[in-house]
Amino acid sequence: MLSKHGIPVQIVEASDRLDSQPRAAHYGPPAMPDLHRAGILDEIRRRGISPTTMCWRRHDDFSVIAGTDATPLADVDGVDLRTASLVLQDLDQLMLDEVTSKYGVTVAWQHRVVDIGQDDGRAWVFAETPSGRVRLEADYVVGCDGANSQVRKSLFGNEYPGFTWQKQIVATNVYYDFEKYGWADANFIIHPTHFFVSSISL
Repeated sequence: MLSKHGIPVQIVEASDRLDSQPRAAHYGPPAMPDLHRAGILDEIRRRGISPTTMCWRRHDDFSVIAGTDATPLADVDGVDLRTASLVLQDLDQLMLDEVTSKYGVTVAWQHRVVDIGQDDGRAWVFAETPSGRVRLEADYVVGCDGANSQVRKSLFGNEYPGFTWQKQIVATNVYYDFEKYGWADANFIIHPTHFFVSSISL
């Protein structure tokens, strides 16, 4: 969205390619206005699906505790605000193609940020590359580097507050005719130990 407003953007990425490991696939209604403003929501829906129903179920017999139906969100002032589903690696590729082909965004692959700095006029990052350390300058540095953010550590130190949940969640694809049994598009099984989520995806 910065590039759509004519602001030059360079992405600095530690890897040499987009992450192809499956992770997120569902993006809720609060994200829809941003994806719409970015100009990619219609393409996300064309390539993916739009889950509409959601419920929470008991572990012992899978009976429904509560549920929601987002059908009324399908047209809010002309915008479909229902959840959108597209596997993250496909969404990443869609966004990369969009910004590099339409808005002139450049990507510096194999540039692992190791430190940042600023003065009254500029901000910069130091990055490790296959050719050695480089310094890249800009008006602003925007940290979008997630839970292990070097930008965050550089700003706040290693004692930045927060913690990692001591739980492991395994994601796998299962082909099963859930709708035949009246299950919703997304089902959250509630249990302190044997919790899981079953949701439709592509």
